[in-house]
Amino acid sequence: MTARHSSPVPRLNIPAYDWGVNSIHGDQVACGTHCATNFPLPVAIGASFNMTMVQALGRMMGVELRSLRLEHVCEKHLAQLSTIRTGETHSAPPLPDACIGLDTWAPNININRDPRWGRNWEVASEDPHLTGQIGAAYARGFQNGEDKRFLLGVLTAKHWAAYNVEADRKGFNSVVPRYDLAETYLAAFRTTVRQGNVAGIMCSYNALNGIPTCADPVLNNDLLRSAWGFDGYMTSDSGAIDGIVSGHKYAASKPKAAAQAIAAGCDIDSGSVYAGNVELAVKLGLLNESTLDAAIAHAFRTRMRLGLFDPPEDQPHEHYGPEVVGSAQHHTLSLDASRQGMTLLANKPTARKQRALPLTKGQRVAVIGPNSDTRTLMAGKTFCWSRVTLQRSGCSMHECPHGVLRSATNIWGRNQAKRHLTQFDTASQGIFLQKPSAMSLFIDPY
Repeated sequence: MTARHSSPVPRLNIPAYDWGVNSIHGDQVACGTHCATNFPLPVAIGASFNMTMVQALGRMMGVELRSLRLEHVCEKHLAQLSTIRTGETHSAPPLPDACIGLDTWAPNININRDPRWGRNWEVASEDPHLTGQIGAAYARGFQNGEDKRFLLGVLTAKHWAAYNVEADRKGFNSVVPRYDLAETYLAAFRTTVRQGNVAGIMCSYNALNGIPTCADPVLNNDLLRSAWGFDGYMTSDSGAIDGIVSGHKYAASKPKAAAQAIAAGCDIDSGSVYAGNVELAVKLGLLNESTLDAAIAHAFRTRMRLGLFDPPEDQPHEHYGPEVVGSAQHHTLSLDASRQGMTLLANKPTARKQRALPLTKGQRVAVIGPNSDTRTLMAGKTFCWSRVTLQRSGCSMHECPHGVLRSATNIWGRNQAKRHLTQFDTASQGIFLQKPSAMSLFIDPY
């Protein structure tokens, strides 16, 4: 009942399991023989309005995740798993018993309403209907493989619910009227559950109208499970159960927080509260064993639906070779998604009565701004770790004045670059625009 690492139970011959691969726009894991395919960020996928393509991307992630797991590929927190199991330091050699699992903590189907959030790139749309359709399409693609007996993978839609604030996220209370809650903040989840039959849900850090979402039985049991028919597992976001005590002050102790969350339908704790307090909660009479049994059943049923307790010999999902990862077919799909997500916002004539597009052969373009040469950031926050570094050229992070100066000088020459870029500091070679933006294109009209 603990994520990321659920320990083995030797007396029952139950192996360890690692919960929660991130697959926001491709499986975020280390490389095997090949590296997982990345595709455009969700904000671009939403702009495609193509649910057939979204379903294909989900299927691609599910197939690649199965193959990488068969190669015993692991996530970045593997050293921490060693610490949990052995008590050794994080430099301990990784233990292979619980490399990547087959459930992904994606997609993020929160609503893109406030540009100050900071995670806007991670969600598909400001429209609840479109976001729900995308969530359902991802679920169909990621979960439904060629073996109808078992799920290809388990999608875990997040963050449930009304979550789009990062500051004080363990203590923030989202106050939302019932109409807005139903029409805006819950609608995408309803579609993803009912139309996509998603097998996992992640409850969020925040409270909703005074009750932490992971400890809200009405939200999780009455609405999600009883009314909507959700029959999968629920995990907390990382540290959210601790937040019931430390942030929201909703529970007076960790045993009480564990009891509240399990009774409210949160089966998995991404953190350490369940591991150290569930047994005590039962002894103190805070938690019934029957309620605990239901949570354990949800967790193990999820693994059973993946075929992890059945013989692998006749399971097609257990025979994907390394060649399916990063294949030419998957790269073509990613490129097609990139093209379909491009959006032209304006193409107005300039003072010379010319439009910026279409470009003519030989025309020069300067890419200006703090993200103009940032290879790592432009790959997105969550991507597969390629053996070939993204930092061989360009900057690894934002604020790269040298790249800006180089681009501008190539177009206009040094003196003209000073004039076009409103302020130029020769001592630090820093570039400051009057109207800063993440990236701008300056197109030579001549």
